[in-house]
Amino acid sequence: MHRWGASENTFKHLADRHPMHYQPGFAFVESEKQEIANPEHKEREALVARMKRQLNKLYKKFSKSKQVFNKDGSLRENSAHQRLKHDIDQE
Repeated sequence: MHRWGASENTFKHLADRHPMHYQPGFAFVESEKQEIANPEHKEREALVARMKRQLNKLYKKFSKSKQVFNKDGSLRENSAHQRLKHDIDQE
């Protein structure tokens, strides 16, 4: 591919003489409220709050559930107590 040659320089020099972002009558002023809130931060805070609420619900259910044992005295693996414990560990 060939470059544009002379016309490429023409555009470069035009940009020097005529600024593309020039807006007459519009002055840039430094604002006191320059910081913009990050929308991802707000989403993450909502996610954390939702996870905390869900974790609190699981803790309440876990505190009300009892451990269930098999006839031989071993701990039952598929009890509600064990499932809640597993869910809490996953959160």
